Amino acid sequence: MATAKKAPAKKAAAPKAAAPAKKAAAPKAAAPAKKAAAPAKKAAAPAKKAAAPAKKAAAPAKKAAAPAKKAAAPAKKAAAPAKKAAAPAKKAAAPAKKAAAPAKKAAAPAKKAAAPAKKAAAPAKKAAAPAKKAAAPAKKAAAPAKKPAAVKKDATPVKPPVKTTKAAPKAAAPKAAAPKKAAAKPAAAAPAAKTALSPQAAWPFPTGNKP
Repeated sequence: MATAKKAPAKKAAAPKAAAPAKKAAAPKAAAPAKKAAAPAKKAAAPAKKAAAPAKKAAAPAKKAAAPAKKAAAPAKKAAAPAKKAAAPAKKAAAPAKKAAAPAKKAAAPAKKAAAPAKKAAAPAKKAAAPAKKAAAPAKKAAAPAKKPAAVKKDATPVKPPVKTTKAAPKAAAPKAAAPKKAAAKPAAAAPAAKTALSPQAAWPFPTGNKP
């Protein structure tokens, strides 16, 4: 019974005895690293201090933008499925984009070389702008006159009806030929009638003579 009472006391004493040693060891091990980081922290302090007013000044703008950000959240959430659905297409297009990169990179020097010429042409383009602007009303006023001329051009061709009148006699020709064709049919039927009235016509009896 005495041994059973001593066991829990030993168990409880072990963590209690280890705690101060653990506590003492932890800061001691971290101290060199903390000490080494101190100069960097000290050096960063002025920059942090200098950035504080800007951070403070930006706070109202950040605060003011919060409702807009909050209001945009549902739209952002609604657009998420579409964005997710477009991801495979974007992923599939990546190789083509990657393949086009060298050509884009190769074209960059030419683009860079053309930049000074483009820059040099800018003043001339800028100088021509007022003249272009001044010519705009005249161009606008000339537009209605140009439009009726276009309508007149569209109205000129009257050739198709003439073609139809020429084709009319052709269409009448088969009609004129139709009676001839009809007249030919009775002539063809005439020999059949003659054979029917002929005395030599076939007789159904075996004697071969008419009664």
